[in-house]
Amino acid sequence: MNILFLAYFPMEPSVGGIQRVTDILVKELLRRGNDVSCLSLQLGPLATDLTTAPQYYINVEQDTNWKKHIEDLINERNIEYIINQSPNTLTYHVLKLLKTKAKIVSVFHTQPFLDDDITRRQILNTPTYNLKQRSFKYLSFIFPYIRSLVFGLYEKQTILNTLSVSDKVCFISERFFPRVLHHIPDFPKEKLAAINNPNTFVPNGSVSKKENLIVWVGRVENGIKNTIDFVKIWERLYNNHPSWNAIVAGDGNDLDVVKKYAYKHQIANIQFIGRCSDVESLYQRAKIVVVTSFSESWCMVLTEGLAHGCVVCAYDTYETVHDIINGSNGFVSIPNPKVMAAKLDFLMNEPSELEKMSKATYNSIKKYNVESIVNQWEQLLKSL
Repeated sequence: MNILFLAYFPMEPSVGGIQRVTDILVKELLRRGNDVSCLSLQLGPLATDLTTAPQYYINVEQDTNWKKHIEDLINERNIEYIINQSPNTLTYHVLKLLKTKAKIVSVFHTQPFLDDDITRRQILNTPTYNLKQRSFKYLSFIFPYIRSLVFGLYEKQTILNTLSVSDKVCFISERFFPRVLHHIPDFPKEKLAAINNPNTFVPNGSVSKKENLIVWVGRVENGIKNTIDFVKIWERLYNNHPSWNAIVAGDGNDLDVVKKYAYKHQIANIQFIGRCSDVESLYQRAKIVVVTSFSESWCMVLTEGLAHGCVVCAYDTYETVHDIINGSNGFVSIPNPKVMAAKLDFLMNEPSELEKMSKATYNSIKKYNVESIVNQWEQLLKSL
């Protein structure tokens, strides 16, 4: 198969999650003998490890002949399938104007209609950068349905536009289908597809060889990622578990805020290590991975932790957490530091239970290995 991955951003795997997923898919598709190319509509760092897949950059905002150049590329490489990794206004207009017989699959990597479930606490913790954003934030805080309405209408139009230029619209979980069909009742079900993201690491590790270590990994901010709750959880645990340590790995706008909270409350045995260039070694050391996000599309921190034998614990605040955590490999908690701390306290006091759950991580992660996920992709493309 001749496949073109399309995105408005550069496909450098170190930049973000979608880029890492693309990198993994490209490598496996190439290994299977497929012809794969990548096209970015925005200038930026080219992938340093995106294998031998040819990479192209065409700036549609500056290149007056961008349409011809993209069509020439598609024809020269005999592209049969285009996988649109970033459905938005830009890629919609590009795909709408292209003349091609290639089949198009557009992939939404985010949870659709996220603001249906937004809480006042999340709105209050949302960062703003100008007066217009601050005004909308506080209006939304008083009337949350306004935010849901505004963002919902925009997202509905984005999905409908994408649908009009795609042979399939793919989400990263079937659990998102009810949301889509609720907002767009006449969405043609035959055009819906769901393929989970592949795991980014090869399963490795055993909890019995690990340290008494709990880790939180991600962008440090107190909005969606809700880092402060992890610090509050640890605040309830460290006194009763002096042999255990906690690490916050990541950088972000609220790093100083969470550090000051820990210092002010004299919370011991917790480290803030900033951006971690070798997160895999951190997973290899840790027994438990905790995620306190108010929302995630597909939490790669959870699947990465499972691949290294970490028991994973997360707030029950997004649908896909139940795709990943099944009760035998970890647990979910209501979004409350006291409740999460109580569940972690049990695990930390029961090493045999922790070992049992760790052993279950390997079976639970098999369905997300790259071979399984690419099998699904090949089946989807061949069905078009």
